[in-house]
Formats: sequence, structure tokens, C-alpha cells
Amino acid sequence: MANAINSGPTNCLTHIYFELFRLDWGDRIREAQSADALKRQWRRCKVRKLPKSLEDTQHQVEDIFAYVLDHDRGNGTVPEKAASYYKLMGGTAFSFRPQFIHYELWGDAAFTKVLYPGSIYDLISYHLRECVKRELRLRVCRNCGRYFHLSGRSTAMYCCRPYDEKGHICRKNAPVRAWAKRNEKDEVFREYRREYKRRFAWINAGKIERNTFFAWSRQAKEKKAECSAGSLSFKDFVEWLRES
Repeated sequence: MANAINSGPTNCLTHIYFELFRLDWGDRIREAQSADALKRQWRRCKVRKLPKSLEDTQHQVEDIFAYVLDHDRGNGTVPEKAASYYKLMGGTAFSFRPQFIHYELWGDAAFTKVLYPGSIYDLISYHLRECVKRELRLRVCRNCGRYFHLSGRSTAMYCCRPYDEKGHICRKNAPVRAWAKRNEKDEVFREYRREYKRRFAWINAGKIERNTFFAWSRQAKEKKAECSAGSLSFKDFVEWLRES
């Protein structure tokens, strides 16, 4: 389903929320400049209240994510959790607005729904309504702490977004980092991992063949298991790592 404002698609580098916000307040500023003193004062009041209004809306949306859409929080279906939440919050919860949606030709071939939002609040209302309507299951990523959609199996704990400047993906890299962190206090593991990384680097440096490295790695894992089980002393394990 395609959704757009009536002016058509915007630059892909500009989020639609912020583009509409720019257009909306650009018009307001131009109107205020040509208005009389009373209207200008009223508009200044609206501008002053804007940061607080947006902050309140953000908290309301976060609450719906947490109390209604969070797969790991509360019991029941999304509609059931929504009913419980709105009963609890009364008039302080997010207020959904009627939507002006039209069917029309979009582009050269697509005949689809087109949303005509009157404000940034309408865009938020529409997308949040779709999340509740489709009963999307969300979970907080254990690595970056942001919500992600559980589109498949419900056992996924990490999202598919990059979490650092190098472009590392939570789902690919975070489990390895978590595993390493769990074992960082294990002296046996720490010595094994230090030597493993050192020798792995030899492959790119041309100091060792891959087959030789993997053969050593299999032996090292066996020795590590022996040391962890107590059949090989830690001192002998360290000496083996350095002399093997």
C-alpha cells in the first residue's frame, strides 16, 4: 500500500514526517508575517507550545509501543491490550484522529490509497493506527535497545539495523559480542580466544595456511574442553597454546 501527501513523493533523503512539518510551518510563518498583531501573537504562542506538544505525543506513542504492541509485555491480543491500556489511561492516552484517505491513480500504473494529512499529527496517527490494526508484534532489540518488528519467528532477539559507524548489524554481530562478554571472565576462554585471534590474523599476513589454522583450531578446542573439565591444568593449557 502506498501512502503519500497530495504533493507527491519527496526527496528520498528527507523523511516524510519532517517534510510535512517543514511545509506546514513554512506556510504558518508566511501567514504570520502578513497577519495583524493579534494573529502574530497567537501564532507565537502556538510555536512556544510546539516542543511540549511534540514531546507529549512522543511519550504517548512510546506508551502504545510498550503497553500495546510489545510482544513481551502483558497478556492477550493487541486489541485486548489496547482496550486495557485506554481504560487505564483515560483521556491522557494518544488520541487517534479521523483520516482523509482517497483512492486514486498514483504514478502511471498504481491505483491505491492516498493519505491526505493535515498535519504531522495525522501522519503519526495513521501509522500508529496501522500498527494496532495489523496487530504488529514488537520487541526491544537486546543490543541497540530499539523496537523491531517480529515478522517471523518470535524467538528473534536482535534487529537488522546497523548499530555503529562501521555498519555492523545487530542480528549478525551482537550474539557473538554477547557470547564473548559472557565468557570474558573465564580465564581458559580468554587465553584461547587471544591465541585464536592472533593466529587467525596470520592467514591474511600469509604466515599460515587456512587448513593448518583450522587443524590447530580443532586441537585448541579439545584442549580448552579438557582444561575446563579439569583434566588439563591451566598452566599446561597456556603452554600448549604458545608452543603448538
